[in-house]
Amino acid sequence: MSCSTFIITLEDGSVFTSFEQYEKHLNSIPHEEEKFPFFQILINKECHAFCFMVPELWNLSGGSYPYHDSYTFSFFTIHDISNELTFICETICNKLHFDIIDRIEASPLPCKK
Repeated sequence: MSCSTFIITLEDGSVFTSFEQYEKHLNSIPHEEEKFPFFQILINKECHAFCFMVPELWNLSGGSYPYHDSYTFSFFTIHDISNELTFICETICNKLHFDIIDRIEASPLPCKK
């Protein structure tokens, strides 16, 4: 029995269990209205948390282009899946016509001075 799940949660508590459902929701929002990103994404694989993703809402700080409407997404994983996540993010952003400005990969271990 598989208990792998993909759960997208919005700030208002709405839940989507596939990227397709979330994309349909985004497309239903009138073009002139602000589209905020999800509140969190939780991916469970084989009944265990595999990846947890949250946005950092830099767009709320304002600033000059390209940062005036930027979001930073943080991924928390047990294993290094950075290459897979990069591919997935590039694919999704391309489909939604979003630009990826930069990619920063944190060290899995604290830096020593």
